[in-house]
Amino acid sequence: MRSWMPCSGLASAYMVPATSRKGGRNQTDSGRAMPARAASSRAPASHAGVQATTVRISSGRLACRSFWQRRFGGDASIVGQSVQVRGNPWQVVGVMPATHQPLEPDWNFWRPLDLDPARDGGNGLAVIGRLSSEVGIEQASTFYRDTLVQLWRSQGHLGSEAPMRAMVAGSLRDWLLGPWQARLLLLLGAVGLVLLIACANVGNLMLARTVSRLDELGLRAALGAGRARVVRLVLVEAVLIATLGAGLGIGAAWALVGAVRGSIPVDVPRLEQVAVDGRVLLYAVAVTALSALAFGLAPALRGALCAGMPARGGRTTEGAAESRLSRGFVAAQVAVSVILVVGAGLLLRSFWRLQSIDPGFRAEGIVALRPAPPSNAYPAEADVRAYHETITAKLRDIPGVREVGGIMFLPMQSGGWWTQYTVSDRADGSIGEGLVAGRIVTDDYFAAMEVPVLAGRVFDPDDAAGPSVVIVNEALARIAWPGEDPIGKILRTDSNEGLRVVGLVGDVRQEMLATPGNPELYVPYTQNMWRNMYFTVRVDGDAEAFLPRIRDAVRGVDARVPINNLVTMPHVVSDTAAGSRFLAAFVVAFGLVAMSLGMIGVYGVTAYAVARKRRELGIRLAIGAPRRQVMVHTLLSGARPVALGLAAGLLAAAATSRLLQGILFEIEPLDPLTFLTVPALLVGAALLALWVPARRATRVDPATVLRHE
Repeated sequence: MRSWMPCSGLASAYMVPATSRKGGRNQTDSGRAMPARAASSRAPASHAGVQATTVRISSGRLACRSFWQRRFGGDASIVGQSVQVRGNPWQVVGVMPATHQPLEPDWNFWRPLDLDPARDGGNGLAVIGRLSSEVGIEQASTFYRDTLVQLWRSQGHLGSEAPMRAMVAGSLRDWLLGPWQARLLLLLGAVGLVLLIACANVGNLMLARTVSRLDELGLRAALGAGRARVVRLVLVEAVLIATLGAGLGIGAAWALVGAVRGSIPVDVPRLEQVAVDGRVLLYAVAVTALSALAFGLAPALRGALCAGMPARGGRTTEGAAESRLSRGFVAAQVAVSVILVVGAGLLLRSFWRLQSIDPGFRAEGIVALRPAPPSNAYPAEADVRAYHETITAKLRDIPGVREVGGIMFLPMQSGGWWTQYTVSDRADGSIGEGLVAGRIVTDDYFAAMEVPVLAGRVFDPDDAAGPSVVIVNEALARIAWPGEDPIGKILRTDSNEGLRVVGLVGDVRQEMLATPGNPELYVPYTQNMWRNMYFTVRVDGDAEAFLPRIRDAVRGVDARVPINNLVTMPHVVSDTAAGSRFLAAFVVAFGLVAMSLGMIGVYGVTAYAVARKRRELGIRLAIGAPRRQVMVHTLLSGARPVALGLAAGLLAAAATSRLLQGILFEIEPLDPLTFLTVPALLVGAALLALWVPARRATRVDPATVLRHE
């Protein structure tokens, strides 16, 4: 927007630069551009609800408290002093209070918003406002759209108003969390399912222990202990076990939180605030109490009901009720394991599919960097061009460098501008219009990135003095001139009445691997200078090895200029899939833990059943039952709850996998390969868990058992 009007009904409002969110974290052109590694964000001269701790906000820079403490050691005398930001002096006029958290962790400075329509007409702004109790999101959206349409009409833009009418207001929380809202909820659900399996395992063990103590509990009942006392006794044991486990878990979490936080992608919102604090401890206490009650109550009630019942033959035998409850626990563990393993399989398949996507360029062998020449040292456009030309020459002189290109915003880093376009030279005489993303590139950019040129030519130095030219991608050509050759066509935008198409290139995934290429146009750097260009350097060999040489070459031109985002393109591409990789890795880990716990439960219940049936098995073998028959009987007895849990788990997984629809990439929630592989995997694991106690059952010595009887 070129101007802004306060929305009636907003209690307070302020604006920050519009950004493209990628995985929950915003990318701005102003980020990380100063030697102190501080990012900046523009804010108005004053806004409600946020006060500086030392002085009022007037002009200059307002520092974030965490950056103030980190960079200046909490020195209060910094207020009123000047600091260098991108080579320019700015006065620090205040420090934010400790209670204030910036929207993004890399926002370390704010400066007053100084809009000049002649200078900032192409810069979009994100409007952030606090709604009053009388105004809802829908009303704000309506006002927002109507205001944009009015501005669109009054400023004589080309094309349809439809894009303006499509604008909507949304929750700031949703904007901040982005795709991580669903991902974090999924992780929370996975943790809950693993907890259920672990608790079911402990519940099963407690049930077995309670059954083995029925003689003791019966004696207590005979001495006058009521059922409530027996229930309390077993529940206290459950609480002690749960408390011990919770204490060990909290200790491990406190010790490992730093390492875990380091493995989480940096675009996770509020990552810097992840810590074991009072809220986490309160949650752990609540979960511990609930778990102890939920999975200790059943064994306690069974012990209270069976206490005092006469033992048969001097021994207590496992009743049918206890057996059903124990096998029910096993079936529940297997079912929950299936849900987790199916989810892990779907996410793993989705990640593999994402990794196989062609981004539209060859990332291997590319080093990218963005020098940021300060405006005080390079005030004129000619100065910036001369600096860029010198850098390009220095980079090309490095042995092993093949090509050097430049672009205003690096692929997979977001950014650029959107403009309305109109075409009227279609073969059928119709007029086409829509929104297109724009990029400024140098002549050698497409060669450096190995973006395929499908038709026409790339830019050349002669374009500097010639008419306005443009290169379009396939997505734009398909929409603007369907079925036609775009070379030689004329495209009009808000800022240029006649751009002649001289080339057609392949689509590049500019946002993320999972986001298809948008309609795009490329304009030459020689006709549209951009101060903070990204340079893309194609090298022979390992790109990582060239980082020091490239850094030294650029610093050798002017050591005052900060170098931002010096990185290899494989690393940049990998970062775009970091969220999917992290999610798949954690859910796969949870799935493996769940399956292991489930199989431990299968093994434990079967082994316990074999141990309690030693007398019966000895008699069977003594009267001539084949050992193979005993093994098959034991296997079938243990396989029944596994089969029941497997069937229930597959049905539940089929229902819950649809919740992953928005997270999966080119994988259906009911993916046949996953739903066939998971049961086979679990059946194999279950047979392995059952085979050990079944084999032990065949080795019972009848003579020893009968002699003991």
